[in-house]
Amino acid sequence: MIMKKMNNKGFAVSTMLFGLLIIIVLTIGVTISIMAFNRKNSKEFSQTIVDELESRKIVNFKVGDYIEMTPTRTNARLSTEMTGYISDQSINPSNLNTWIVMKINDDKTIDLISKDASNEKIYFGGINGYQKYIETLNDIANFYQNNKYTVGARYPGYDINGKQTETITDTSLFNLNKAPKESSTDDNITEEEEKQGLGDVGYKSDLEILKTLVNTTTIPKSYWLASRYYKYLSNSLGSIWYFQGRYYDGEVNSLSFHYCGTSECHDSHMSKSVRPIVIINSSVKVKSGTGTGNDPYKLD
Repeated sequence: MIMKKMNNKGFAVSTMLFGLLIIIVLTIGVTISIMAFNRKNSKEFSQTIVDELESRKIVNFKVGDYIEMTPTRTNARLSTEMTGYISDQSINPSNLNTWIVMKINDDKTIDLISKDASNEKIYFGGINGYQKYIETLNDIANFYQNNKYTVGARYPGYDINGKQTETITDTSLFNLNKAPKESSTDDNITEEEEKQGLGDVGYKSDLEILKTLVNTTTIPKSYWLASRYYKYLSNSLGSIWYFQGRYYDGEVNSLSFHYCGTSECHDSHMSKSVRPIVIINSSVKVKSGTGTGNDPYKLD
């Protein structure tokens, strides 16, 4: 009777050990499968990261490349003090989000000009508008920066390395009953005349680049250039002289903000679109795109 009990106990122990052995074998198998699965997925995940990092690369940009970048601001206000217009104006900078590499600078920064001109037209007028014309256009360009990528901005036509005056502080020539100069702005304008608002010619370096970027048949709608023009006309009936802002529509033209005759002066208000320039570092990385008009570079 005692032997029978011992045999049952031994059988029970054997059965339990066999069960434990099966569990151990199954556990080991599952563990191996999990480890293999993890190794595979870890490898795939690592390769994904490598592929993504490799796609985010520094590109040797060249003039004419297209870049997609949306300005940070969605609204900017232009006060009457900035433009000389009768009321405040506003623009939405984020509407311009495709850019063309316009110039590679000596300091390795890159000038990007918007592919299109703005839908909004900005009015300038009067003596105040003429005085602050170039300063305000540069302020407008700054509205189009992106806080992540850009390091500066300027407006086309502004000679950043020259002696172009942003704001005319000497207004003594604006309300004379005699023309301050009996010829229009030309290449021989003096520095003093430029400071007094009798025009400038610094816009020409940008203009030559703009002409090479696109065919004249695909030029964006006409837009302001950061350049003043003094125009003088005279005939048998008398003389008239104009203080104007230049604009570009495939050719360089100008519109008057303030004009005078031999007896009186008048203000006028004119509108054109804007086409800003923003500046990026050459070290910015690209995550996709080929730089063409149909497939612009997208910045990382």
